Amino acid sequence: MAEKKYYVHIPGTIVEVSKEIYEEYYHLDRKLRTLEEKDQRHGLIHYNNFDTDDSLGEEIITEWTAESVEETVIRNLMIANLRVYLAKLPVIERDLIHAIFYDQISEADIGKRLGISQKAVNKRKKKILQKLQKLFNK
Repeated sequence: MAEKKYYVHIPGTIVEVSKEIYEEYYHLDRKLRTLEEKDQRHGLIHYNNFDTDDSLGEEIITEWTAESVEETVIRNLMIANLRVYLAKLPVIERDLIHAIFYDQISEADIGKRLGISQKAVNKRKKKILQKLQKLFNK
């Protein structure tokens, strides 16, 4: 008696395979169909269903970490307010904040330039930030 032959259908052709490959192929095929059936029962919609000539459906997915429009507006208003409040500070205080936060010069380096300790620079910075915080909270 001749040994049984096994075939799998691959798009465009039929291929003879071993019994193990045949069983695994159709087991995986059945598993995929079961998952698709579950998705349909549960109303799963794939983003590629929204593909058009101009865009891909997955492009409509927003990033969870992306900043919302409201957050962007609030941040921009706060930055504008900060600029106004910084302009109200005495020049020496404004220069200190600018050096630390904009020029990113270390407190120790600023202290050397001014002939004071890093700790003194830190205290001045904290006082200025408290002033700014009071202006923001008005």
